Amino acid sequence: MTATEVVEAAIQVYSSEKYVGNTANQVGSTDSSALAALIDQLAKKDEQIAKLMDTVADGTKAVQGAQALHHETTQALALESAEQKMSRWQRLKRAWRG
Repeated sequence: MTATEVVEAAIQVYSSEKYVGNTANQVGSTDSSALAALIDQLAKKDEQIAKLMDTVADGTKAVQGAQALHHETTQALALESAEQKMSRWQRLKRAWRG
């Protein structure tokens, strides 16, 4: 449910006047233009929030990619470290075996 829908529902529930469906269409309301402006602002905010959610999702994907790369790098370094700890004889045997 968007913020606009919440506001319209609140207007419908708490309004002393008859609610027609859009605040700008209310009959006899002196505040209808102000309420219509607020609803328009809320609609713009909904769009901004949707864009920000997309940006956050893209950022999350980038972080996950970086974490995967870091994990692979860490594993490669650990393997190199294990190879360096082998004795000269073990390295020779390994080289001869291929």
